[in-house]
Amino acid sequence: MPTLRSFLFAGVLAAAAAGATLAAPSAHALEMETRMQLQAAMQRHISRTTIAGVYPKMNLATGQVEKLHPAAGHPRVVTLGEQYVLCSEFRDADGKQVSVDFYLARDDQRWTVFQVEFDNRAPLKALMSSGVAKMNP
Repeated sequence: MPTLRSFLFAGVLAAAAAGATLAAPSAHALEMETRMQLQAAMQRHISRTTIAGVYPKMNLATGQVEKLHPAAGHPRVVTLGEQYVLCSEFRDADGKQVSVDFYLARDDQRWTVFQVEFDNRAPLKALMSSGVAKMNP
């Protein structure tokens, strides 16, 4: 299983690679610097939230804390007005993939995670289908 450090490093590399492939900027294209700032903010959030190598998630239906392990970051960024959404893959204790979406907003000069969604991509997909949210190339 990847360590948190290798996960964070892979995220920075993915952000750099995503920015480097932007040959023809579009209305929704992000500068590489912004992509890297967003990735770094997500990774800081993950690092600050991680306890003993796991990202805790409260299961409100059972009252149990589920232990998630960072597995892979994605270079894709979704624009949602002035906010952004970055997604990442985690694994639960049984090795099952858990998609996690991090919603970020600018707070003065830095980006802050203000909402986290676990395996709940339907609302974001609906926003994308309606044109409110847009995938960045």
